This record gives sequence, C-alpha cells and structure tokens, in this order.
Amino acid sequence: MHVLQYLDEDVERLFEAVSALRPSTIVTVTNDNTGTFGDFISWASSNIAEANPERHIDFGLMGRFSLEQQVPFVATLSYPDFGLMADDLVTVILDASSESRSSVEAAEGWLRHRLRRPQLEIAQTVRYYEAHG
Repeated sequence: MHVLQYLDEDVERLFEAVSALRPSTIVTVTNDNTGTFGDFISWASSNIAEANPERHIDFGLMGRFSLEQQVPFVATLSYPDFGLMADDLVTVILDASSESRSSVEAAEGWLRHRLRRPQLEIAQTVRYYEAHG
C-alpha cells in the first residue's frame, strides 16, 4: 500500500519519526510519475488545488540508511469508464476531495483527451533501504 503521500508534507518530521523508531530496514513503493501518468500528475498539481500526489522520498538523505536494491515494475489501472477512473485518480492517487466535482470533471476531460480507453500504466519502484552504523 502506498502511504508516503500522507507522510511527505513534512519530510523533516517524517525523518525525525523514523529516527525515533530506529528501524533496520525501510521498504518503499512509489509511483515514478513518468509517461502519461506523470503528465497527469504534472497537470493535476497545477490544476487541482488540493492535489497531494505521491513523491519519492530518499531515506538515504538521513545518513543512517543506504539504498540496497530497487525493483521497478508497472501496474496497469483499468476502469469500466472515464468517470470512475477520474474519480479514483482524484480521490485516491491525488488524495483530493471527491466533493469537488469540478476537479473530477476536469480530470475526466484530461483523461478522455489523452487516452483511447480508460486504462493507464503506472511505473513504480520498490526500494529497499538498510540501516548502517
């Protein structure tokens, strides 16, 4: 499950919490925000006020962890229609309110204009960090 988008607003605070917990391993799964999906994230970041897309956090910056392994993979999201797809991307992927129908409608328009069918590939990476010292 992706949760960094709920924790990345204050990276310093996140690093403090991780330091207090002193884990020996951190495993992250993040969207790479590339390709058409990356274009959507860029568009949404400028056009949906409350958009909170997931961003990669480099735990190596803490000094205590080193990146040991990365495993890229691609997930394909398929929906029965563009309306459902837009609602899911806005509320789940962007963590924005579904109460803002204009945001969902704008996202649906963007998706319809760029995709032939309501299907989208998302490149992702699993990263394994190990503590040292």
